[in-house]
Amino acid sequence: MGGSSIKAGYADPVRFVHIRGANSILPMAQLVAERYMAEFPEVSVAVSAGGGLRAFQSVMDGSAEIGMLASDLPDVAARAPARGIRLVQVPFGYDAVVNVVHAANPVQSLSRLQIEDIFCGRIRNWADLGGTDAPIRLFRLYPDAPAHESWEDTVLTPGATIDQSASFMGTSAMVRAVASAPTGIGYVRLSAVTPAVRAVAIDGIAATAESIRTGRYLIRRPLSLLHTHRASQDTVEFVRYFTAPQKGLRFAPAINAVPVE
Repeated sequence: MGGSSIKAGYADPVRFVHIRGANSILPMAQLVAERYMAEFPEVSVAVSAGGGLRAFQSVMDGSAEIGMLASDLPDVAARAPARGIRLVQVPFGYDAVVNVVHAANPVQSLSRLQIEDIFCGRIRNWADLGGTDAPIRLFRLYPDAPAHESWEDTVLTPGATIDQSASFMGTSAMVRAVASAPTGIGYVRLSAVTPAVRAVAIDGIAATAESIRTGRYLIRRPLSLLHTHRASQDTVEFVRYFTAPQKGLRFAPAINAVPVE
């Protein structure tokens, strides 16, 4: 997947940190890197995307000093000790995955069971949910999207199968699709929501900073930075800066993230 990099304006920087990973954290990381390099111009920080699994792989093979994760560590992380690597995971916040509908849809809240019934094809009309008499149109993220994994693991019971009528798409495409489909429903990370769509509460609880921080909102994802025990001092200092309340965490609103307390 694509990404971007930010580097200090030195022709031959002596000190360098590369942070790579979850696309959902990328905008915040770019802002933090810019601020960090303004304060510490002797350090060059490169920022790139690629997803959580690539973040882990990059930290393991040394092609990036820091990984950005918007999920738990992948199962393959259990192999790290056998390679003599101790992973250091530093949590800095949470984000949420929300079900989204067209801005004009009158339905304000759905239960977890109703969401499962909708996506499994057991409820097919908005009238059954207090909405208008119209068939429900389903949109789903690609299976390898971290937001899909969080949504599926939380909303669907084991063995449940999403209705085959659901259209596969990426995050931005899903927001556009729901925005243009008055009877549509999908799910995306909270930071992707635009005024053209509306996040639906789950069991009467909306995705707010308070409900996400306390875990009352059903679908939240841990956000963290990852490095190894062999990390350079510059790497450790950047992670410390990124996760400090008066430093990097000031930029958490850029991705609608809720900082840890």
